[in-house]
Amino acid sequence: MATAQQREALAVRARRDTLAGITAGLRERRDTLAQAHAARVAALSRTRAGRRSAQKALTRLLAARARAAAASGPSGPWAIPWPIVQCESGGQNTPPNSAGASGYYQILDSTWKGLGGSTPHAYQGSKAEQDRLAARLWAGGAGRHNWVCAGLV
Repeated sequence: MATAQQREALAVRARRDTLAGITAGLRERRDTLAQAHAARVAALSRTRAGRRSAQKALTRLLAARARAAAASGPSGPWAIPWPIVQCESGGQNTPPNSAGASGYYQILDSTWKGLGGSTPHAYQGSKAEQDRLAARLWAGGAGRHNWVCAGLV
């Protein structure tokens, strides 16, 4: 009888040890899955943050492109919005009109000299100089009253 009891005790111990091994394996698997889940959550969080950052950068770039397009006409960028340039001079470097305004931006001689123009008339200056001085006069829109067409377009 002792032998049967011993065999049964050995079988119970073997089952117990097997179940303990299975339980340990399940715990290890659970811990590994938890670590993998945490890594995925962290990666997703970084990806979302990167996407938000990229979206903000894209929004800024699109806004800059829209501003550049508004200030750009058929022959390139302009210091003031293209519709005003188009109305004032048609994008042409014109000689003085009857009012005395000339150049791409139709700047009066007195204003041209006051801004530090290097020539007697605006149309005689380079486009770069006309752009620079018109940009100063425009001052981000604060000087829009200097162009008649600004009120029309």
